[in-house]
Amino acid sequence: MAQIRAQHIARALYESTKDKHGKELDAVLEHGTAFLASRHLLSKSPDILAELEKIIDTENQVIRARIESAHPLGKKILEDIIETLQKKYKAKEIILEQTENKNHIGGIKITVGEEIIDLTLKNTLNQLENYLIAH
Repeated sequence: MAQIRAQHIARALYESTKDKHGKELDAVLEHGTAFLASRHLLSKSPDILAELEKIIDTENQVIRARIESAHPLGKKILEDIIETLQKKYKAKEIILEQTENKNHIGGIKITVGEEIIDLTLKNTLNQLENYLIAH
């Protein structure tokens, strides 16, 4: 028998709840929860919810990005990053999560899904070193 994956369950939940409200939505969610319980899949709830969030974000053209920097970024820089990411990913909305990483001497590191945009000083110096060694 084929294994039921979290992303398939999330897609099924999304499709079955789309455009539903009130009692109709409650009924669909109740049946979905009963299905998960009957298949002993409730332990996969965190994975299913993470996949469901990805689906909803994709449908709504929302991008979630994590920004790491040594120090908090100013409002103008954040606005510029949001504008750049909106253009790059053709997104309606960008949700940023900022974290401070004291290991970054300068610059920023942006993570969007599996993609990493590393504009840190350390990375730039490593690239320069590799280039100089290679040439």
